[in-house]
Amino acid sequence: MQKKGDAKLQFRNSLDEIAQWKRQLFEKKLDEYGIWEGEEELITNLDDPIGALEQAWDETEQDELLSEVLEGLALEREESEVDLEPTHEDKEAWHPYPSKLIFLLDTIDNLPRLRISCALMKALLWLLKELGVRNVPSFTALKKIQTNIRKSVGIPTISCKSSKGNAFSFNDIRTLIANDWSNPLVCPEIRWYPVIPTNSVISEVWHAEKWRRDLDWHVLSPIGQLVIPVRWLEDESGAIWADVWEVETDERLNTSTINDTHVMLIEGRKLCKNMLDLQDEGLMPQWSMETIGKGHPTQMPNPDRALANGSPIYTSFIDIFGDDVSGNRSKSWNKHWNVYMTHRNLPRKLLNQQFHTHFVSTSTTASVPEQFQAIKKVIESTHREPVNVHHASCGQAKLKIYCNCGPGDNPSQSETSGHIGGNGNHPCRKCYVSGNQKEKETDEGFHQMFYPGEARTSEKTLKHVEAQKRYPQRTYADIQMELMNWVDENKENVYNSFLTLEGFDAARDTPVEILHTILLGVVKYLWHGTHTSWTPATKEIYSKRQQATNTMGLSIHAIRSSYIMQYANSLIGRQLKTLVQVNVFHVYDLVDSLQFLLTKALGEFSALLWFTEIRNRDQYLQDVTTTAANVLDIAALIDPSKIVMKIKYHLLPHIKEDIIRFGPMVGVASEVFEGFNTIFRYCSILSNHLAPSRDIAHQLSEQETVKHILSGGQWFDKTKGWMSPGPSVQGFVMKNPMLQALIRWPRDEKFIPGTVRLEPVPRNEKRTRQPCSCFSWMQTHAISAVNALENSHQEDSKLSWYRGKYVIARSDDQCKIGAWVYATSPFTATEHSQPPITGQIIEILQDTTARRSLVVLDTFQVAATHHDIFGMPVLLRPLNEKRLMIVPATEGVIQERVESNITEQFVEHKPLAEYLINTHAFHNAHLIREVLLRDLIVLIAFRDDRHAHHTQIAAILHNTQADKRAATARYGIDICAELMCPASCNEPVRNCWRQMNLITAIGPEVYHR
Repeated sequence: MQKKGDAKLQFRNSLDEIAQWKRQLFEKKLDEYGIWEGEEELITNLDDPIGALEQAWDETEQDELLSEVLEGLALEREESEVDLEPTHEDKEAWHPYPSKLIFLLDTIDNLPRLRISCALMKALLWLLKELGVRNVPSFTALKKIQTNIRKSVGIPTISCKSSKGNAFSFNDIRTLIANDWSNPLVCPEIRWYPVIPTNSVISEVWHAEKWRRDLDWHVLSPIGQLVIPVRWLEDESGAIWADVWEVETDERLNTSTINDTHVMLIEGRKLCKNMLDLQDEGLMPQWSMETIGKGHPTQMPNPDRALANGSPIYTSFIDIFGDDVSGNRSKSWNKHWNVYMTHRNLPRKLLNQQFHTHFVSTSTTASVPEQFQAIKKVIESTHREPVNVHHASCGQAKLKIYCNCGPGDNPSQSETSGHIGGNGNHPCRKCYVSGNQKEKETDEGFHQMFYPGEARTSEKTLKHVEAQKRYPQRTYADIQMELMNWVDENKENVYNSFLTLEGFDAARDTPVEILHTILLGVVKYLWHGTHTSWTPATKEIYSKRQQATNTMGLSIHAIRSSYIMQYANSLIGRQLKTLVQVNVFHVYDLVDSLQFLLTKALGEFSALLWFTEIRNRDQYLQDVTTTAANVLDIAALIDPSKIVMKIKYHLLPHIKEDIIRFGPMVGVASEVFEGFNTIFRYCSILSNHLAPSRDIAHQLSEQETVKHILSGGQWFDKTKGWMSPGPSVQGFVMKNPMLQALIRWPRDEKFIPGTVRLEPVPRNEKRTRQPCSCFSWMQTHAISAVNALENSHQEDSKLSWYRGKYVIARSDDQCKIGAWVYATSPFTATEHSQPPITGQIIEILQDTTARRSLVVLDTFQVAATHHDIFGMPVLLRPLNEKRLMIVPATEGVIQERVESNITEQFVEHKPLAEYLINTHAFHNAHLIREVLLRDLIVLIAFRDDRHAHHTQIAAILHNTQADKRAATARYGIDICAELMCPASCNEPVRNCWRQMNLITAIGPEVYHR
């Protein structure tokens, strides 16, 4: 230190002390910025030094703040240490978090679609400190708290190696499923048993045949005449029923026989005593030799009793989805094989929410079957050691896990099924339809492509694979017995794990997926054949017509016709879903007759597949079969070669089997899984890229943990038992709609039919509210209604009325002005005494006291015959005159599509006396068909004699393909001559190495000249 008037430098401290002080100041700044944490992690995290090293490396790559700290070190003011010790009240209220601040920081750090990088989190922490917020943790402290919470509350991440030596990590599905059972908001929605549908309405997978009849009774949750319960059921109200076998007694021989050929349905409350009670009272029967021979007595009492150990035991089913996904948001392909799952015991309304889609694993090296080998071991472990769960309402229970189905695109499902794929001689994963290209062009070979063949099963597929391993196409001398012995000893590592999974049939449980097979398959084929031949003028006509479509009642996004035409060859499922519902009205005079017939047939077929409820299964299956046949028969006339080349066409007849097994096809759609890819990509982008499988699994495990805590879920602590979040945490998410949206929590909005939402309050230029406009009864359209006198009371002349924006229908739709609805006629004494009236809403009214709400309809009648061109029901004005009718707002039932109104291109659709009911629309399709007369919507087969039709087309296909092969052969010979192949060469052209990259479709009969 230099004193005034003294040129010498004097130091109050030694150089070593100054260096020590500088080093401490430097480390303090680094700690404040949270930059140098790798060293501390390496020291403290001795259990996982590699993980700590990767984390430190990741932090170094993400944040280049070290130089900034060094430059600003002298300018920064010193900050006192912050007291991070929370109060006891904070710990209890915000358990398992130390304080509300930590809770909020952890929540925003784990938002699925709003990911925060480490650099941004550090900036947020610095901002909070600068604002004077108390007890702001350092970045290191926050990460330590998050790690501890994940270890105690979170989903365990398991590391393993596949049979091929590929390392990957996956999240434990046992904990994922157990969290649903211990979550007070989710648990009440879980179905324990197959459900007996009310009025035979099939809407969920637990209504369909797989759960109801096809599954082995042992796989399901265990359950004056002696009967054997084999399957527990419940009805929609939750009352327990049972499928039982009767016990028939032979008085002469004093033996009893179990009749397992017939199943009876009885109420659970009618069961008086179980087997143990009968044994205690000496009432157990003497079984006959027939029953003993079938092995039934060995299964009594239920083997699951030993596993349950006195606790209730249930079965949870999961859907496993696997696909290849890019880890980048850009077009640069960064391939990952991902596995997701959903809990099938939950209703479809929840499974359609992203909140209930769970990440299991990802890998850049291990394929989906490789990853599933490890997942399968976890699933099967629950059959020996059921998972302990804390039922949110019933207390302690145990849980077994089985696989319900494997949705996905066709290549993924073929891999799941152990199938060669759509380009093989056996192209179908669900049946044994077969033949090479020439065989498929014969009459019988072509005809078989229109029907399901002999059904495949996992057992048959596994036997074929084993035969290929055991008896390859070589001489016996080439087979090494020690290799086969190794195969036998490592069967689980050699063969596809899906084929040996109990309760899962890889052929039958990979249902046809409507996104990839229908929208991205046959609809896309039709669209390509439609627009590719159009001239620019035709495209402009189509574009204007399409833009003029009124989307009210279609439940689709706004139509952008210019975009659709500009990128006509690159449309995605969302846009193709729009086209299949409305294209029939736009292309009727722009395509040839066959293309228009296929457009109509495909519209009818697609609308049936998007049913959310099946109310008459036999009639519905008949319609699906007819429309699928029509699509195939018409498509075969347009281009028969696609029938044998595109496996998606052949899969259409298999849809009937999947509907019987799983219920409505929308219940096994994969859109929700495809949507989850966005969340995965956010995690992939912010991963350390050194161990992406483990890093992404950890991040998504943390997201699952936060979701579970926010929704009030319980977890098991080894020292304290079952624990719950603090009271402040449990109620936080329900009081914050913004947070619900950020974590994709499914908000349960209760719609009351008849509720009217008034028009918005007007504002002036200064954005101040203006008084609402009121109208007298004489100023409304209701005064002109045919039943105005019936709805006009003495006080109505004194009341003022507001105009409504929309009214809630019984189908939970928001019916706005201009919407088409069905409504109960106000002239009928009872609701079902007459068919409902049909009309367009022209006015919605509510009196200023909010006691009465009315809807004014412009009524129409359904004609007795359908339209000649479009084949749809027709709406006509009664006696060709406009007739208004008032209905109570509580009577609106179904929102329907409006023909058109005013468009951006100024195409105006004037009011007409005739409209069409769009039976191609997906929204409320099942309700619309329920109201219409069957004669108006019955589907007619395109060809009655389909075999003769197929034979005729097969002859054309055979000749066409023969000509193509001959032309290709001549082309190949000419190419060889130009390349001066030796004339003495007698090798097929396809074996000529010089032609390998030039000729791709040469027949074996073509030789060099």
